[in-house]
Amino acid sequence: MLPDPGRSENDAAAATRHLLPSHRIGRGAGGEGLRRPLIIAHRGGTPGEIENSAAAFAHAVDAGVDMLEFDVRQAGDGTLVLLHNPVLHAGGRRWVVADSSADELRAIVPTLMMLDEYLEAFGHRLPFNLDLKTHGFEADVVATLERHGLVDYAVISSGHTLSLRRLARLNGRIERGLSRGHAGSSSLAIDPLSFVNRTYLQFTLPWMIRLANANAAMLQYRLVDEALVERLQAAGCRVFAWTIDDGNEAAALAATGVDGITSNHPLRIRWALEQEIARGS
Repeated sequence: MLPDPGRSENDAAAATRHLLPSHRIGRGAGGEGLRRPLIIAHRGGTPGEIENSAAAFAHAVDAGVDMLEFDVRQAGDGTLVLLHNPVLHAGGRRWVVADSSADELRAIVPTLMMLDEYLEAFGHRLPFNLDLKTHGFEADVVATLERHGLVDYAVISSGHTLSLRRLARLNGRIERGLSRGHAGSSSLAIDPLSFVNRTYLQFTLPWMIRLANANAAMLQYRLVDEALVERLQAAGCRVFAWTIDDGNEAAALAATGVDGITSNHPLRIRWALEQEIARGS
C-alpha cells in the first residue's frame, strides 16, 4: 500500500520501502518462495508513446505497473525537466539542455514534462525512481519533492557518488540508489559479460555503496546474480535491475531475489512472471 499522508513520516517511509507484491517465484534454499519483484516502467514503459511523457505514464499507471521511472535534468533557466539526452537536435541546431530554457526545450519536445508537472499528476499515484542524469542540482530536486510532500515515494538514482552523498545530507529519508553497469561509467567501466569485472563488482559494490551513502543498488541486469543480491540485501540495500525486455530473462532474474525489474515493456515482463508463478503453484 502507498503511504498515508496522515501517518507519521517513519511509517510512510516504511510502507514505501516494503512495497512488494505478495506473489512468489521460485524457491529459496530454505524452501521459502522468493518475492515477486516490483515491475518498473522505464521512462513510462509504453511502446507507442513518447518516453518520459504524460501519456506514457498514464498508460503505465492504468496498466497496473508497480513503479514509474524517469530521467531528470536541469534546464538553463533552472527548471527541472524530464529528459534523458543532454543535447536535442531541431531546426538544424544543437540545443544543449543545460544551456536552454524550459520554453525552448518544450518548443522542440511538445510532450516535455517539468518535474513539478509530473509530481502534480502522478507523484501520489505510484512510487517512482527519479534518475539524475547529471549532478549539481540535488538541492533543487529535494526541495521540489519536499514541496509536493513526496519524499517517501521517491528512489533517486545516480551514477555519481558525490551526488548521492549530497542527497543524504539534504534529506536522509530519501532512498538513494547507486547506478552501476553503464559502459564507460566514471569509476567502473564494465563489460557486463566479463567474469573478471563481475567478480570485481561482487567484492567492491558494497564498499562503493557505503562510500556513496546509498541504500539501494541500480544494476545493469547482466551484472546481477543471486550471491550479489543476497550480499547487498544483507547490508540493507534494495536491488533494482535494468533494463530487461525479455520475459525469460526476467523470470531468471526474479529468481535471484531482486527487489525490482525495470523494463521498456513492463506488461510483457509482468505476464512472464505471472506465468512463472502459475507454473510454480
